[in-house]
Amino acid sequence: MDLIAARVHLDAGKIAARAGSVAQAVREFKLGVAVAEGASDGDLKEQLLFELYMNLGPALMAETGYTSTDALAAFLQARRRLHLARSSMEQVHVFLGLFNVHFGRGELERALEVAGQADQALSVGYAGYPVLLGQTLCMMGRFLEAREKLSAALAKYDPSLDVGSGLFARADIVATVFLAKTEFALGNYTRSADLTGRAKQMAQEHDHPIAHALANMGEMFLASESGDLARAQEIADEALAHATRHGLRNYRRWIAYHCAAMGMRSDPTAAISSMVALLAESEAAGTRMFRAAQLGLLGIAHLSLGQNDEALNHIEDGIGTANESLNMETMPALYRLRARTLLALQRPTEALQDVEAALAMAQTQSAHTEELRSAIMLVGMHRNSDQRRPSQDLLAATYAKFDKGLKLPDLKQAERLLASFDSCA
Repeated sequence: MDLIAARVHLDAGKIAARAGSVAQAVREFKLGVAVAEGASDGDLKEQLLFELYMNLGPALMAETGYTSTDALAAFLQARRRLHLARSSMEQVHVFLGLFNVHFGRGELERALEVAGQADQALSVGYAGYPVLLGQTLCMMGRFLEAREKLSAALAKYDPSLDVGSGLFARADIVATVFLAKTEFALGNYTRSADLTGRAKQMAQEHDHPIAHALANMGEMFLASESGDLARAQEIADEALAHATRHGLRNYRRWIAYHCAAMGMRSDPTAAISSMVALLAESEAAGTRMFRAAQLGLLGIAHLSLGQNDEALNHIEDGIGTANESLNMETMPALYRLRARTLLALQRPTEALQDVEAALAMAQTQSAHTEELRSAIMLVGMHRNSDQRRPSQDLLAATYAKFDKGLKLPDLKQAERLLASFDSCA
């Protein structure tokens, strides 16, 4: 009788989840677990507990956020019983839940391990599930590997992979958003813009809250990086309203932080206050993805007020966070930011070392966008030294790698510098 009652709670929870009644779904699944735990040991009990925990995890995520400790515990309970999964698809849904907890927490090494397990689980029949590997490799700054995995995820995408995914957006939308980010880092701006537009269209077709949030963040990223700050602000406002309306806690925090950072142009003091509060809120929730970049932005805000020591402390905290989490995608930018701060502190030798480190890391990552930014900064630092000509040659060689179709701020600055070299020759 206990197992019958637990099955009733499982079915009721599924109905509530499909209807969007998250709190009710959590209650039903928890009641099912409590009842099933009281039943006599046996295979039927363990099978039912596997199903209950597999469904409870996403419901807890929807209620308390991707980094929920309770959700992690539920997914770990499901993984203990993974041998009871009736299909490789059920296994992947467990791995997907675990992955999102670790990814949201900024635990990229663990996320990569779970991503590999998900890929392996679908290696037979579906030729793998490389999207999770791709998005993790992107955040780790391993852009060429990320592009390979994300392109493979799109090439082999099967809609049946997302049947029953519930809380999560379709894998092809996730892959498209992260591939756009990857292509931007690699300097392929036209390709990045095309993918960003495609992700927006796919999200509208899918009409899933997480899909819209992902596409919004992709649009916001491209507009910001392209220097269209008015458009970035417009997208950010829409994205924040969407995340708030649908109770997407992690996305709300990430987007709200971006909104606060954009506010530093008009009121740096208010921006700092908002960013500090949001960092504390994210820390309390265990959400550390993007934290390294967020600390860098906080450093810039302090730098704009001439608070150089505070800026340096935050940027160095960001570098430490990136190293700890393996979020190396943001490291070249953090080194450049620290160089700017060190220059403000009249420490030019250390600043030059940081710019050279940023350049070397960007080259290792094939991150041509960051390579260009570092080369531009290096030219400025060498303008009155005997290294002026080598730095100019480096900038010219770096600039030559780009499609000039999009007149982005970095390309325009490089063009102006190169033109000034020619006029002085």
